[in-house]
Amino acid sequence: MLFNAFFNRMTAKIPKLVVPLIQQIQTVAYQGPIPPPKMLADYDNMVPGLADRIVRKWEEQQEHRQKLERMVVERDEGRMDRSQKYALVVALAGLGMAAALGLAGASPWIAGVIAVVAVGGPASAVLIGQSLANSRDRP
Repeated sequence: MLFNAFFNRMTAKIPKLVVPLIQQIQTVAYQGPIPPPKMLADYDNMVPGLADRIVRKWEEQQEHRQKLERMVVERDEGRMDRSQKYALVVALAGLGMAAALGLAGASPWIAGVIAVVAVGGPASAVLIGQSLANSRDRP
């Protein structure tokens, strides 16, 4: 008690400074490729021209992504066209070989098996390839 009285008398002579401390934390989130207009305006107020740079960069990224997608589609189409041409060549070569064996007097069974494999092999390869590609595209 004696200490409290002494402490109160000593601290009474010291001016009391009361400084209010207020801390505010604000979190802002958005969803989408570019910030909302209000946020772009705030960016532009901080750094003039920043909003235009952000939008321009987004447009460049969109063009780049579309160019890549176009290249992938064109290459896939080209690959499918080539595979169909190669399948036709293999099938015709197999049928020609089967016909030559048949005309040369070989067993009709051997010529028939070669003809079936020559036509069915490339066709089944194309179907299996498409099935695998479709299964990869599904989530």
